[in-house]
Amino acid sequence: NKINEHLNSLEFFSANFIQSNDGTIQEGTIHLGEKRLKIKYFSPSNITFVMSEKKAMYVNYDLYEVEYFNPLKTPGGVLFEIFKNNLFLSNSKIVKKEKTLILNKDGFVGEDKYVINIFFEKSPYLLRKIKLEYGGKQYTITFVNHQYNVTFRDNFFSMVNPLIVN
Repeated sequence: NKINEHLNSLEFFSANFIQSNDGTIQEGTIHLGEKRLKIKYFSPSNITFVMSEKKAMYVNYDLYEVEYFNPLKTPGGVLFEIFKNNLFLSNSKIVKKEKTLILNKDGFVGEDKYVINIFFEKSPYLLRKIKLEYGGKQYTITFVNHQYNVTFRDNFFSMVNPLIVN
């Protein structure tokens, strides 16, 4: 319950992250708004994802492309569930260590199985790492530089194609 309360309190939150998967390292920022999640990769590629519960936008600025898709059928959809669905972690197994809590959960998105481990530093709770196995791939995301009660511009989470020039 305390972890769910903590995640729900992250309504206006930002953090830097390092993600590793399939032998690649990516760096970026994650931003949580009231109803949307925005992930911005800046290394090695300039890519942005904006997600709501039923719609997501992918923008690759390097390749000058935009794509809209259903986020719930992707690894990003699992991230959205972690941050925006208060019941998602309710049946997780909890492993307590001296200064860390680890939540373990598995399930299915469509026909794809996922296994997720979420690492929190205790006292106070601080999201440190997410390990996700999904669709035969493994993702590890480590969070640093947490910022709470962040103020975002009105259009910060917009899903309007940013590549269209008026």
